[in-house]
Amino acid sequence: MNIFQRITIATTIFLVVFAWGQEEQKSDILVQALQDEMQRTLSKLKDEEENSGEIYFVSYRVVDTRFVSKNYELGGALTSRRGGDRFLEVDLRIGSYEVDQSNFSGGGVSNSIGQGRLPLEDDYDEIRRIAWRVTDEVFKSRINAYAQKQTALANQSSTEERDPDFTKEEPFEYRSEHDFEDEQLANFTATGKDLSALFLDAADIYSSRVTTTAGNRRTLFLNSEGTFVDLEEQRCVVLTTAMTQNENGQELRDFRAHIAIDCSELPNMETMKSDVQGMISSLQAMRLASDLEEVYFGPIMFEGQAAAQFLKTYLVTKLAANRPPLTANPSQFRPNRNSFMDRIGARIASRQINVVNDPTLTEYRGRRLIGSYPVDLEGVPPQRTLLVEQGRLQTMLTTRTPVDDFRKSNGSTRLMFGGGTTGIPGNVLIEPEGGLSAEELKEEFWQLLVDFNVDFGVVVRQISSPSAISGSSRGLATVMEAYKVYPDGTEEILAPVEILDITDRTLRDIVAVSEDVSHFDTTYYNGTGINAIPVSIIAPSFIIEELGVRKVQGSGTLPPVVPHPYAETPAIEDSER
Repeated sequence: MNIFQRITIATTIFLVVFAWGQEEQKSDILVQALQDEMQRTLSKLKDEEENSGEIYFVSYRVVDTRFVSKNYELGGALTSRRGGDRFLEVDLRIGSYEVDQSNFSGGGVSNSIGQGRLPLEDDYDEIRRIAWRVTDEVFKSRINAYAQKQTALANQSSTEERDPDFTKEEPFEYRSEHDFEDEQLANFTATGKDLSALFLDAADIYSSRVTTTAGNRRTLFLNSEGTFVDLEEQRCVVLTTAMTQNENGQELRDFRAHIAIDCSELPNMETMKSDVQGMISSLQAMRLASDLEEVYFGPIMFEGQAAAQFLKTYLVTKLAANRPPLTANPSQFRPNRNSFMDRIGARIASRQINVVNDPTLTEYRGRRLIGSYPVDLEGVPPQRTLLVEQGRLQTMLTTRTPVDDFRKSNGSTRLMFGGGTTGIPGNVLIEPEGGLSAEELKEEFWQLLVDFNVDFGVVVRQISSPSAISGSSRGLATVMEAYKVYPDGTEEILAPVEILDITDRTLRDIVAVSEDVSHFDTTYYNGTGINAIPVSIIAPSFIIEELGVRKVQGSGTLPPVVPHPYAETPAIEDSER
């Protein structure tokens, strides 16, 4: 690249940034400080070494958070936390969209996003100082990574054409119209007091807790392409967890999570109480439930929430395109490539399954969808995307990291870590093709029991494990609410069971789906706090023709010798607590 080309590129980027800076109407010290430091970075920060590349992209993200969290047990407050943070994240790219320092590991280099803690007050000079320091650190690290990547490319032969390192996207501008007040947060957390008091009358539940977390977050994002985002968000979560044991000492754990992206949209107290009371009743029934005596192989029906949890773990989490990085040493370990990327057009599920990701949708049948968002973490607006049609994979969730034929982002970057990006859905609509009425689905189930010559079937209504909250695909070992169902319609609750031998083929063995769908709100990663990633899943109930389950393996500790104090002592009145 000659000197005139370098000057032209630097000048063009500078003018783009200056242009959107001029369009910013409101006076904002934070915005102004970042704009000024980015302009200075682009005009002055250059590498002096020959052939080591130039900056072609810079982005600043500030995440400004205020939160309050309280834990309650048995109607009383246990712990309380209130705080705030303001973090700066700096990304900087050396080279070009075709080849830069990213998508590379090894040689002791780091491509992690640069971070720095900003003052909570709008101190113009201090904000610029920290932005300058973090940018300088990232620049030096990226120059080193770019040089080592160039060396690796020169020393490694490949018969395949390399993918570009970064997609080109149109500049996007978004400013939230809604400002959430911090004063609203404290009022919300009192919700946990009444919910936790429900356990005062449940002495056979050995431990319980209600955690209320509410937070307001402002995300400011600007890049050298001209994208500007000023996003105000709120997260409100009421998480109720409980544990007891059966006579064999096996721990029985369950949870209820109520999640909203606006505290005013949480279910009312009576609805939440009903949900928690249902969990208590379910745990009490499971304490007395009988074990599944032998391994069951046969038809299994997944209903309601369990259907959504199953499809989330074994289908939805596999629909993101990923790109294993180039390594300094070809023999160095590389993360596995998502095998679904090689199956575009192939059948990965039953022909009765369609999957759409639509973060632009805010409601479904009158109920708020918590997976809605106006722009992703890379400043790209999300798109409605048909992922699976009649069981055949159509495309993947994509970010600004190109791989194979996925050369454009569909606005799915909702998680960034270690310099990489991950596509995560927002609102997943798993739409049935040729769904059956509830009565027809039962008839289909009964007929399958006859065909398999089994005395009973298994119906799963809730899957409870850490994965049900966090989104980890390793979970789903334990089914918390499963029933033996007999042809005469009688049901018998089972002690927790494990699902066996689930493979990529399992979803193709879905033989019937319901026409009605259930709504399940959950989160991906980062627990259930302010940084959790909310997702709504709409899914039908379904029948898998043949699947194995067995009682949970392993041994537990003996249950308490002395009963819970509340089993013998009247609950203490509120005034005495």
